[in-house]
Amino acid sequence: MSKYFKASLDTVSKIITGLVSPIFTLFPIILFFALRNEADKSYLPYFVLLCLMLWVAFAYCILFWVKGYSLAEGQLVIQRQWKNKTYALSEIKSANYITKKDMGFVIRVMGNGGIFGYTGYFTSKQHGRMQWFVTNQEKLFVVELTNGKFICISPDDTDGFLKALSKMLK
Repeated sequence: MSKYFKASLDTVSKIITGLVSPIFTLFPIILFFALRNEADKSYLPYFVLLCLMLWVAFAYCILFWVKGYSLAEGQLVIQRQWKNKTYALSEIKSANYITKKDMGFVIRVMGNGGIFGYTGYFTSKQHGRMQWFVTNQEKLFVVELTNGKFICISPDDTDGFLKALSKMLK
């Protein structure tokens, strides 16, 4: 039995994505045309490096954009644009819905904080270091793994996800 749960972007992530996307894609092009007639081209290596860094960062955000979650064949699958992440259900110790307020102050350690979602490593006082695969901070699920690590996900249908996961963990 396979069950799919969609992951939609929250308003904050939509705004960040909408504001930042043109900067990542258009800024290098606009800067190139603005500087193309300059006599001194000593800036060129730095310009190329800046463009590459922006485009690689943007590509990373797109490639690891979480599209949804599925529970199938004894696994929790984080479905991304590229390279899904899987966790065996036997690795899951518990899964609980948590509010943003209950999560407390969260710091992004390394990852993406709003462009097509929130992915990477975050830390909070309550849970310590966590890996996030989140698209909506208002629908957070903290999943504790048997190895003591935590992951955070955000399925749109929180009740349906909890029921399906509970049924599969029995």
